[in-house]
This record gives sequence, structure tokens and C-alpha cells, in this order.
Amino acid sequence: MEIGAKVYYEKSTGNVAHFIGERFGKVSETTKEQDFASYVALANRVPDSIGMIQLTYGSHYGDYEAGGIVTQVDLETKEPLFTYPKSVDPETPEPRPALSEQVGSLGGQMAEIKLQDIENQTVINSLGGELAVVRMQSIQQQQTITSLGAELAIAKLEIIQLKGGEP
Repeated sequence: MEIGAKVYYEKSTGNVAHFIGERFGKVSETTKEQDFASYVALANRVPDSIGMIQLTYGSHYGDYEAGGIVTQVDLETKEPLFTYPKSVDPETPEPRPALSEQVGSLGGQMAEIKLQDIENQTVINSLGGELAVVRMQSIQQQQTITSLGAELAIAKLEIIQLKGGEP
């Protein structure tokens, strides 16, 4: 059997009162009452002031591997907040959401950026086609201007000849 970690936390602050790690093998689920009777950190607490979340087995494996320790629970989302060694990201205040959730969020942002890039490329391609049409029109207009210039020169010659002058 595989049992995910349990996080007991103070309902008023979200601070972790006791963390029971993941278990597997010949283990069985325990109730809140059994945990309060078994663990000194819980036995000294008022049960009504303590909340508990049960994590899915293996759900935060990468966070634990990175040295993450659940130190708080977000009171709104009931998600664990981790503290990591300073080498992970000294710029981010701690505790913070699990790195695995941050990576998932970044993956979603990357997908949005890629979609936006595809849309931008489509617009660029469309503008490229429009630019080719404008260039073609410009070439045609230049040819028309050249042709009209030649016709004007011929007309001037004819006028000069009609007036009795020589070209």
C-alpha cells in the first residue's frame, strides 16, 4: 500500500504542526485521532485548532529531492508551501509553492507564448503576402510611368514637327 504524506497545520496561521512523510509497503491509514495519540507534537495541541491535508503519494517527489520541506499550508488553497535550501532560488521569499507547481505553471505560460508566437508568425506571413502585392503594384506603376514618359516624349516631338520645327 502507498500512503501520501500528511500535513498537520495550525488553522490560524498555516504553520506546520507536524509532518508525517509518505509511507509504503505493509502500512495502513491512520485517523486524525490515532495520529494525535501517537505523535507528541500533536498530543500537546487542541485538535480543533489543527487542520490536516493528505498529499497524494509521490506528488511532490521532485520537491523533496530538491531539499524542499513543507513548512506551511496556504490557508486559502490548502496547498503545501515549501522551504528550500538557499541554493535553489535566493531571490524568492520562503515558504513558497512547490517547485513542481511552479514548473507546471511555467509550462502553461510557455504554451501560451508559443501560441502567441504562432499567431504572430501568421500575421507576419500575411503581411509578407500583402507586401509582395504592394511591391508588384509598385513595379506596375513604375512601368506605367516609364511608358507614359516615353509617350510624352513622342508627343513633344510631334508637336515640334507640327509647328515646323526640327526635332
